[in-house]
Amino acid sequence: MKDRTIFVFWRRCYELLAGVFWMIGALVTALYAYYGNFGFRFLFLASIPMFFIGGYRLIQANKLLSFKAKTISLPDLSVSIDQLIKWQTKDKTKSYQGHGFAWGQLHAQMLEDYYTREKKHFDPGSWYMSIRSMLGLVSKYNEAKDTTTIAQGVGKEAPIFLPVEDRFGHRGVGGSTGTGKGRVLTIDIVNSIARGEPGIIIDPKLDKVIVDAAYATLKKQGRESYFYYFNPNTPASSVRLDLLGSYGTLGQLATRIITIIPPGGDDTFKNFAWRAVNAIVHAISIMGEKVTLVKVREAIEQDMSYLVKRAGVYYLSNFDETRQISQAIDSQADTGKAADMVLSTYYAVLKDIHPNRDIESLFGIYSQDQKHYQKLIQNIIPQLTQLTQGDMRDLLSHDPDDGDQRPIISLKMVANTNGVLYINLSSLSDSELAASLGSLLLNDAINLTADRFYYSDQDSLMPLSVWIDEASEVLNASAVKMLNKSRAARVAITLAYQTTSDFQVRLGSLSASEQAFGNMNSKLQLRAVDASTKQYMSDQMGTTTISSINHTLSTQSTTMTSNDFTTGYNKTINTTKEPLVSLEAIGGLSNLSGFLVYDTSLVMKLRVPFIEVPEEDCFVKPTFGPSQFGLLPNFEALTSQATGSLSFQEGLNS
Repeated sequence: MKDRTIFVFWRRCYELLAGVFWMIGALVTALYAYYGNFGFRFLFLASIPMFFIGGYRLIQANKLLSFKAKTISLPDLSVSIDQLIKWQTKDKTKSYQGHGFAWGQLHAQMLEDYYTREKKHFDPGSWYMSIRSMLGLVSKYNEAKDTTTIAQGVGKEAPIFLPVEDRFGHRGVGGSTGTGKGRVLTIDIVNSIARGEPGIIIDPKLDKVIVDAAYATLKKQGRESYFYYFNPNTPASSVRLDLLGSYGTLGQLATRIITIIPPGGDDTFKNFAWRAVNAIVHAISIMGEKVTLVKVREAIEQDMSYLVKRAGVYYLSNFDETRQISQAIDSQADTGKAADMVLSTYYAVLKDIHPNRDIESLFGIYSQDQKHYQKLIQNIIPQLTQLTQGDMRDLLSHDPDDGDQRPIISLKMVANTNGVLYINLSSLSDSELAASLGSLLLNDAINLTADRFYYSDQDSLMPLSVWIDEASEVLNASAVKMLNKSRAARVAITLAYQTTSDFQVRLGSLSASEQAFGNMNSKLQLRAVDASTKQYMSDQMGTTTISSINHTLSTQSTTMTSNDFTTGYNKTINTTKEPLVSLEAIGGLSNLSGFLVYDTSLVMKLRVPFIEVPEEDCFVKPTFGPSQFGLLPNFEALTSQATGSLSFQEGLNS
């Protein structure tokens, strides 16, 4: 790199002093010309080029001072809901991501120059920042400590649009607390709704901006009744979730329930717990009942003989050979004796003529040492208890005949009616409950993805988006597989996280964490404070060449006694391979600012705007009727509206 091509923005602003003196000289000359008797025309004409020279030097000074000011603060960037919708509906093949520019070698060079010098060299002066503040050219919010806007200031911002189809490669959004992950998700959510697509939002804590933006976008389309709001903290204003109603086989339900056990630990316990839960859900199904978390928990907590008696009596009553015996067993008060009678009757009378593997699986669990059984099954009881006590009991384990009129929503229904389901996990009040509920939701989403893949016409499928904030709290091994397989089912997944290490802790190994990140073709990294995240993301963005200039001055004599001296000057430009985005750059990002690695090859510097939602369009929690719970406003209208491949009622039935 030649010396003259380097922008020496850390030097003092000499142009300012020159410009001021040229302007003073021009003004004095013009005043002499006007008030003095010294040749009016000559002096007045002489002041004109002086004004131009002074103005030009001040423009040069402003360019340098403005650049320095951009290292401290940039004007706030905001976009309205209407503008986002306008951009998306104008061209549905591309979606807005934020404002920014492609990041290259020149920008990396300027950042390197910035971080290798003292910060006092970049101060434009308080007077200059005051002027910019009056002109609205600085942020209204205080930037986080030890952050800088230099990365965004070295380029020219413009709206960034990426192909919509590429979202099926999935996306990761990383950043420490308060850096703007929620605003990134908000933009993506508004874009998706503007395209008329269904979506599922899993949020560990209540993000009001996301709720308001999603609701407002639907409202502007006249579809606000398709916004489904789930919040355990306000159960009277929440829809109910049916997370066990959709499945291919009962074994899938057992797997879905078992995944609420935190990752890690001995697989022996999990394998036995799966066998027990699988036998229980089959027994409940044999009796013609709906499988719910409450029924599974009660079956686990009670002596297994109770479930064997109930399921056995129901099964035996279906056959003439054992109907009378079943009545006698049903009247037996001792459940242990009744369960033994069920087993003996089945194996003596029905085993050969009416065999049933499901009932035999239940008998196999019952035949285990019950003390040993209780020891092995204990791992799942705390999580099941959290999901089935208090308000969660009715929110997740509904009974169609319980008189509760709160809407019952399934993920399949959301997808089939092109609705948007917002789920608040309430992790701030109970992180363990949030993790269990999140795992259950993810496994239901996996089932929905598989159903779309195997039983739907991919060409006619409406794309489905799933956004998960603080994904490391709910991610499991099954969800990682969904990342790998869901593209063909036209499911786009966005995972927001704080650090890369969070995934390793949650999934139990570094390889599992790398597998999760490897399935995200697009990664946006906001400010990170931990070394591992900065190093990982810097490695993802590749390397470039950074130049440095060395000056050497030497003086020497020809002999020891000679008075003749010779001097030499040498300038060398050295280039080294350095990260395209350094660790310092990632750690020093301001809020709502990040680096986007797109399709593993293109790096962009991106700034995310604030989202403006009009107050009249914000979401208001529904008020339910005079009975225990009533209907959501306009919820009945859903039965007569259809926007997707299925009507609302068909979505319910499916």
